[in-house]
Amino acid sequence: MNRLIGAEARKMTRRLKAMVVGLLAGMAVAAGAQNQPSLTLDPSALMDWAERTYPDLFPSHQQTQPYGPYLFRYYAQTQAYLGVDGQFVQYVGPASSFQILTVGRLSDFACRVEARFCAAGPFDKRSWEAPIKLVAGTQPVKSVRYGIDDDGRVIAVFLQSDGKRNVLWGTRITPGSGSTPSSFTTPQPVDLQGGVPRTLVDDYSVTVAPNGDALVVWRANDPCDASTYKTSGTCTYLFSARYSAADGGWSAPARGPDTPDDAWQVRFNSQGDVVMQLTGWLRKSTNSYTAYKALAWLPHGQAVFQQRIFSEVSLGDRGLAMDAAGNFALAAEVAQNATTDVVIYRGTPAGVAPQQILDVRGSAAALHDVAMGQGGQTVVYWTQNNGTKPARYAAVAASAQEPMVVSELPVFVSGTPTAYPVAVVTDDGVVIDYEFQTHTAQYWRSGVWSSMQAFPSNVDRESGYANAFTRRGDILTVLTNGGFCHGGAWGSFDANTGKQPKSVASKVPADFVLGLDTCIKSVGAQAPVVSLRGIGAQLFINGYDVMPSATLPNGDKRNVHNLWVSVFR
Repeated sequence: MNRLIGAEARKMTRRLKAMVVGLLAGMAVAAGAQNQPSLTLDPSALMDWAERTYPDLFPSHQQTQPYGPYLFRYYAQTQAYLGVDGQFVQYVGPASSFQILTVGRLSDFACRVEARFCAAGPFDKRSWEAPIKLVAGTQPVKSVRYGIDDDGRVIAVFLQSDGKRNVLWGTRITPGSGSTPSSFTTPQPVDLQGGVPRTLVDDYSVTVAPNGDALVVWRANDPCDASTYKTSGTCTYLFSARYSAADGGWSAPARGPDTPDDAWQVRFNSQGDVVMQLTGWLRKSTNSYTAYKALAWLPHGQAVFQQRIFSEVSLGDRGLAMDAAGNFALAAEVAQNATTDVVIYRGTPAGVAPQQILDVRGSAAALHDVAMGQGGQTVVYWTQNNGTKPARYAAVAASAQEPMVVSELPVFVSGTPTAYPVAVVTDDGVVIDYEFQTHTAQYWRSGVWSSMQAFPSNVDRESGYANAFTRRGDILTVLTNGGFCHGGAWGSFDANTGKQPKSVASKVPADFVLGLDTCIKSVGAQAPVVSLRGIGAQLFINGYDVMPSATLPNGDKRNVHNLWVSVFR
């Protein structure tokens, strides 16, 4: 194959070389499912797929040619060769200094190219289990928050009166296996501190770490003192309780920062680091203060929250993300420089770095999303005029320490950027940009964005759809019923194979076993959750003691709202 290389190929630019290196690295990312060893991928099918997936590298369709042990294609525009030597996929071009570079085995790409080579994906052969009633009684369940760990165990916290006060109760739901149904623990109050109620003032947050530990945060009253936002009377503080997956129990509530408002976007990882947004304050007088947006974080092993109060800037829309090591990123819109900038504040357990402006055009920018992978890969999306028209931008860093690199993304509908973008960062460091308006996605690998690729149009993000994403980028979606009671639809999408094990194809009651009472409460209270393994869950509140069925078509409806769960397994 070396004889095929002409001297003129050495004239390729450094930019193309960098692009090739990144794309080849992206091509070598494992498909996430094992291939069937008894089948062999056709080399021409691989090269057809490479042309479709990486048109910047392989810009035109070429015919497969034999040369000695190789089957290869030559791309004159990029001076590159792609070939297969029996079982190995090889490249020759500027990125390899015009030497043969092996980028993987043919079998490494089989599942990416053709779904028939894939073993079961995370959603294959799973279905929704019949709903289980978690809570019943004379007092209605008022709200529920929940999350899921990597093994599919759900921690749910719900608000229900015990007849005297509103209590935060916690339970763990364990998915069943085979003929063994899913189960749950007896709900326990999580807001008692030494027997003293720390009763919820307003709202609460629940987050579950990959290892199954969980954190619930809420605001409750306690006396003010000289260090709080008021110096006398009653103040509100953030309280938190932790669930230990190893011990199977909840800790006593711990009192955190005083704040005049609820916390939101609470992040919690497997080593116990916490970061959240809250309302901070600075003293004006003895019993007067000025409120500001703030970050609070608590590294594992420490007892006192640290805070960064943003008194010098006015933060607009913002998003918060954290990795497995406790590094975090706050992306925000900031009114400054006679415009609206999109900025990022990057933090570690030791502190928060100064503001970094991400947008580069000088015109007003609008933040869309921020995400971090477990390894610290970071992405921020925003919209901004590129000098001639509105455009979508992304800033990506390969780790929590590396610089953010800005790119303009080719995502438009009728000349304007698309709506409903979602950022997902997988465990192997791939960034996925899901564009739900056009139902296309693009992937960032090793510093390079792929071309746009379609995903199913019936996995959506518009009104009535609720999506959950695995850390592989797979989607589990639930669609509330559009008019029927006790009905709905659901679907899924495997990001690694492009397969859709189940489509949201209908809205008839028979298609949806969750039995949602959408005449009273819809899915909209919270989207489903889904684990890395593809196990999912949907909790919902309705007025049934017995769900509708073939023998009891209308169910057994009461006046009290009970809490139910259906597990996807």
